[in-house]
Amino acid sequence: SFLFLIGLENPNYMENNNFSERIVDKLNSKYPGICKGIMQKGGVGVNGVYNQDFSPHLILLEVGGEENTTAEVLNSALAFSDCFLEVINEG
Repeated sequence: SFLFLIGLENPNYMENNNFSERIVDKLNSKYPGICKGIMQKGGVGVNGVYNQDFSPHLILLEVGGEENTTAEVLNSALAFSDCFLEVINEG
């Protein structure tokens, strides 16, 4: 499974979020339920940048969890790369 993380404290926030939404939509259409969505973080005491200020297409992605096997995480990474390339190629 995947969770995208978007920092609210950077000037590219909306572009990063929109880019992530396109990937999330693609993932969930091809692999229903594989993505938990987008978590937005910001405010006092939170690193709300996550280096996403370097580009409007920079994402932070959490893959798998303690309940997943290495094989499951690898399969998820392959699914992500498939969808990521499709989104990139769409422009």
